[in-house]
Amino acid sequence: MKFFAWILKSLWMGLKGLVIILLLWAAVQYLCAPVYDFPLKAKFSGKSIYNPYAGCDTLQWKKAVFHIHSKSWGGVTNGASSEQQVFDRYTYLGYDVVTLSDYEKINKAKYPPQREYIPNYEQGYGMKKNHHLNIGATSVLFFDFMFPQTISNKQFLINLLRPCTELLALAHPDWNGAVKPEDVKQLCNYDLLEIKSNYRNSTNLWDTALSAGAPVFLLCDDDGHDIRNPNIVGRCLTLVNTPITNQASVIDALRKGKTIGVEVAAKQDESFEARKATISKLPYLRYVKLASDTLQLSLSDTAQEIKLLGDKGAVRKIVEKSTHVSYVFQPNDTYIRAIITFRNGTIFYLNPLMRYNGKSFAEYHPTVNMLWTVMKNGLFAVILIMLAMKYIRRRGKS
Repeated sequence: MKFFAWILKSLWMGLKGLVIILLLWAAVQYLCAPVYDFPLKAKFSGKSIYNPYAGCDTLQWKKAVFHIHSKSWGGVTNGASSEQQVFDRYTYLGYDVVTLSDYEKINKAKYPPQREYIPNYEQGYGMKKNHHLNIGATSVLFFDFMFPQTISNKQFLINLLRPCTELLALAHPDWNGAVKPEDVKQLCNYDLLEIKSNYRNSTNLWDTALSAGAPVFLLCDDDGHDIRNPNIVGRCLTLVNTPITNQASVIDALRKGKTIGVEVAAKQDESFEARKATISKLPYLRYVKLASDTLQLSLSDTAQEIKLLGDKGAVRKIVEKSTHVSYVFQPNDTYIRAIITFRNGTIFYLNPLMRYNGKSFAEYHPTVNMLWTVMKNGLFAVILIMLAMKYIRRRGKS
C-alpha cells in the first residue's frame, strides 16, 4: 500500500509541477510581448498599376516547393522521410527548386538539380499553429508562444524573425484559426502568404490583406510530411519565373511576385507516374500585359474558366473556354487577381496587379504603446505576486 501511495503522490506532485510550468510559460507569453499600436493601412491607390509579371520570360517558369518536411530531430518532429528520399521524389516529378522546411532547423542538404542551396525552416510550435516560413534564413528562432496568441504576440514574433530572414511567409494561416481576418488587416513586416497547401485554402485571408492595402504575394506548397503519400506530394507547387535557381534570383522573383500558385489536378491515390505526367504537361502563362489601364492575359492552353477578382474577392469578370482575357481597370479597382481553372482540373492562382504611385508601395510599421504595455505587465506582475504569496502561506501552514 505504501508503494501505491508513493506512486499516487509522485503523480500528483508531477501534475502540480506541470501546471506550474504551464502557468509560468503563459505568464512569460503575455508579459514579454509589448502591446502594439497598428497603423491604419490605406487601400491601394494611384494612377500607376504594378504588374508583377512584367518582363517574365515564358520559358523560365521553374517548379518549386518551399514547404516540405524531412525526418529531423531524431524523428521527434513530424517528418517521415530522409532528405535524399525527399529529393529523389521531387527530382522524379521534375521540380527545379526544393527547400526543406524542417521545424526549428535550417537543413543544409542541397537539392541536386538546384543551382544553389537556399536556407529555409518552419518556425512555431504553439497549439494554434501560428507558423512562419523563413526563406533565406540566417539563424533559427527557437522562441515561441505556446498558448493562443494576441495580435501583439503575433507581431512580436514577426518582428523577432524579420532581421534573420530574407523573406517571411505566414504558413497555412487559416489553419485552426491561427490568423484571423482582422489580423491580416493589421499585421506588418511580412512578405508572403501561403494561400494554398494540402491542408488549408487561405485565399480568403489573402483577399482580406490585399483589400486592406497589404502588398503580399503568394506561396503554394505541399506541406508534406511523408514523401510516400501520393495525395500530398506534387499536389501544390509554386511556379517561379527565374532564369537560374540560385538564392538571389529565386528570392528576388518571390519578392516581386513573379510567381504562380498551382493546384495540380490529381485523382485520389493515383500513381506518381500519373502525377509526373500531369506536372510535365502543365500549361504556362504566356504573358500578363498592361496597355494603359487594360489588363491582357494569355495562356498556352485553353482554360475552362478564367475568373478575375477584385477588392474583397468580388468577381469582376469570368471568361469560359478561352486562352486569353482582357479587362479594363475601373476607378474603384484597387487590385485584380486571376484564378484559372483548366479542363483537367489544374488551377492557377496569379498574384494581383495593384494600384500604386509608380515608385513603391506604402510601408507600415507598428509602434509600441508604452502605457498599455506597462499597465498590462504591471497587472500580470501583481497577479503573479499574489499567487506566489498565497502558495507560500499555504506551504507555511502545512
